[in-house]
Amino acid sequence: MTDNEDANENTEGPAILKEIAVPGIEGTLPVAIGRPTFILGRNGTGKSALVHRLVSEMAPDVVYLPGSRPAYFDQEGLTMTAAARRQYDQNRDHWDRQLETRYRPVSGTNRNEKAVFDLQAKEAQYSLDATADIKLHGRESSAIDRLMLRDSPLEKANQLFEQGNLPIRLKMVTGEMMATRSASNPYGIVKMSDGERSAMILAAEVISAKPGSVFLIDEPELHLHRSIVVPLLVSLMSERQDCAFIISTHELSLPTEIENAQALLVRGCIWTEAGTVVGWDANLLPSIEEVPEDIRIDILGSRRRILFVEGVQSSLDQPLYEILFPEVSVRSRNNCVEVQKAVAGLRMVEALHHIDAYGLVDNDSQTAEKIASLADSNIYALPAYSVESLYYSDEVMAAIAVRQVLGSEANPTALLENAKIKALESLKEADIKLLAGMVSAQHVRQAIISCAPDRHALVANGDAPLNITIDSPYPAEAARLSALIEAKDLAGIVRRYPIRRTQILTRLATGLRFKNRSEYENAALTQIAADPSIASAVRSKLGTLASVLMPPVVKAIELAEIEDA
Repeated sequence: MTDNEDANENTEGPAILKEIAVPGIEGTLPVAIGRPTFILGRNGTGKSALVHRLVSEMAPDVVYLPGSRPAYFDQEGLTMTAAARRQYDQNRDHWDRQLETRYRPVSGTNRNEKAVFDLQAKEAQYSLDATADIKLHGRESSAIDRLMLRDSPLEKANQLFEQGNLPIRLKMVTGEMMATRSASNPYGIVKMSDGERSAMILAAEVISAKPGSVFLIDEPELHLHRSIVVPLLVSLMSERQDCAFIISTHELSLPTEIENAQALLVRGCIWTEAGTVVGWDANLLPSIEEVPEDIRIDILGSRRRILFVEGVQSSLDQPLYEILFPEVSVRSRNNCVEVQKAVAGLRMVEALHHIDAYGLVDNDSQTAEKIASLADSNIYALPAYSVESLYYSDEVMAAIAVRQVLGSEANPTALLENAKIKALESLKEADIKLLAGMVSAQHVRQAIISCAPDRHALVANGDAPLNITIDSPYPAEAARLSALIEAKDLAGIVRRYPIRRTQILTRLATGLRFKNRSEYENAALTQIAADPSIASAVRSKLGTLASVLMPPVVKAIELAEIEDA
């Protein structure tokens, strides 16, 4: 056991695998499980050269993805054999240590073949182990539960694609790994788009790596759009919490999404005549927030838009809005008040940064006057009660119903209608009281605030009791909800009430043949990301905010589509 391992057993915090001395960096660079390192800096400062140096320092437990890596395969199918895979390990160190690896693919497409080979091998071993356990223990085998949980290597990859806003799935067909997209038939991975192949290779490397590996990834955004690379890498790090990550990137929104990340800010380097780097001008910062503003501007470029939304990173809000507004950085805040504070804080010092800040909050039955007041401060309220109204909108559910019946004779319209009926049938008298009561209570609070006397009235009133009398909105609200139920207007109920407190969403998800809400909501994200018309329909429900945040070109296209319709 090393000294570092001894220390890690007795102290809390990230498990340090190695302390690396880098010329020009004060102290050492700690490479730790649970604390990813992001290498940041302007173009030409030597970031890729630094990543390449770290490869030799971390061997043999390193998985290196250089910026020069190709995003294609030479052949139609996988050609690597078991013998070639063993030979790859013998060649890898030689390839990785060559200086040319930083700027050209020395190993050709061998890295890509190796990643796919390892993922297929791990999937095959998973199935063999499960089969052997079932043969040994029969119906009592724990492998049956594992198979039902969809935790095989390929299923993990597919779940990561969903979380990364990629509408692709991998499956084994006659012993070969194939891809499917929406309603397509399986097709060879060589026919995937560059971004899809890059995501697949990255996911395959991460899933197949042994515990304690160190991933050195140079500029993952080269082949992936920021709306994909950020959630995908966040999901990959979450999947492999037993590994360490070092990532060189220009995408500053990536490290800000990762808890406990450190930043290595590279300002420059010293080159020799032989074309090697002998030192770097760099600083290790414990937080991305400490990156100086001039470096942020150089990396980010021109003014950037940030949308603050309610919820935590694991809630429904952030991943949806990242898909709908891929050119906007989406940040989560705990509640409406925190969203308002974040937007107001940035607006107060606009001259000091290159950010346009906006906010999006749940409607929560706010008055029209309050909504208008918020909009004056760049904060917009959802037209519906909460974000669930977007996930479970008619357009999204209808598209998913079509996907769910592919390959069968079932009618997607009938499937969706039955799911809606089950959802409505789940509403009992107690639910009516709950929903109408919650909305009524919000109206009462707003009415009391609007009727509250100002300071002049308080002074004039002296010590006389304050009396505020308002009519109860509950009877009318309960009658409204009952009428919506009677009319089978599920969309109206979803728009107006806090339905997450009922069984409505669960009944809709299971009625559409999903095991639970989480599965449905992941499928909804995938559908919205894959279908521009669905994304446009969902965006249109956001009103003014969508017109503010949409790029002019996209806005013009969608307006033309609406006019044609």
